[in-house]
Amino acid sequence: MTSFRSKNKSKAQAQHRRKSSHRNRLARAVAAGGLGLFAAWVAFSNPLAGTVRSAEPVPAPDITLTTQQGDYRISEHKGETVALFFAFVG
Repeated sequence: MTSFRSKNKSKAQAQHRRKSSHRNRLARAVAAGGLGLFAAWVAFSNPLAGTVRSAEPVPAPDITLTTQQGDYRISEHKGETVALFFAFVG
């Protein structure tokens, strides 16, 4: 014979499972919607999506930079990969 307390406990557990299931479905729906909005934002906000790459690479203009060690000319490093970092120290 089941007691009054165990019947109430099982009802409470069933209600908790229903609420938990509803919360899980809601959380999944919100996550899927957020993911969809993010994908749409990426697809429509990418400024480089419609650009076409030129057939031949265009050489960089000849730039001369003055450093503490002397002048640095880009044309002296033809065929090499050069990374320039411009910083303001003020």
